[in-house]
Amino acid sequence: MINPTYERRGQKTFIALITLRLIPAFLFLCVMIVLAAFKSSAIASMAKATGHASPLFAEAYSLIVSLGFIAFLLLTAILLLSAWLQYIGFTFYLDDNAFKIREGIININEISILYHQIQNVDVDRPLLYRMMGMSRLVILTAAHEDEKEHPDEHDETEGIVDLLDSAEAGALQHELLSRSNIQKVEEVKS
Repeated sequence: MINPTYERRGQKTFIALITLRLIPAFLFLCVMIVLAAFKSSAIASMAKATGHASPLFAEAYSLIVSLGFIAFLLLTAILLLSAWLQYIGFTFYLDDNAFKIREGIININEISILYHQIQNVDVDRPLLYRMMGMSRLVILTAAHEDEKEHPDEHDETEGIVDLLDSAEAGALQHELLSRSNIQKVEEVKS
């Protein structure tokens, strides 16, 4: 058997992962910048309240701000590493009989979705994803009778390809629907 070539989601996905991961770090940086900017006014307020300028307070304040910037750098490094690991740990492959998704670095989880079980393939675009030109591909399959908990459920989400370039998501949706012999219905607004 030929080794399948699993694909990654693309460079745009990697940039989007980094962007989404670094939002908390940059919010933390903004707080540290505000603290650094108000250093002199905080020292003046402390001097006014106590009646004398305290060099110990000024040193402690400077130390807190410095440690905050070091914490920002560490947080940024950790978040960049986690974005990179998430990016390299998610691959997919279009086989002859199934769509395969492989997730994980150490604990690898592989999902194989047979084409004949695919009921629908949706492209989901939340606001933040639209701003970045990204989409989420949601693959719905027929639920197996022995796996159903509720008899009135007809579909179940089998696979999600998150943070995919919108053009690539549309092409992958079209390919999956054509391999599963499902017609795509589009609403035409008149």
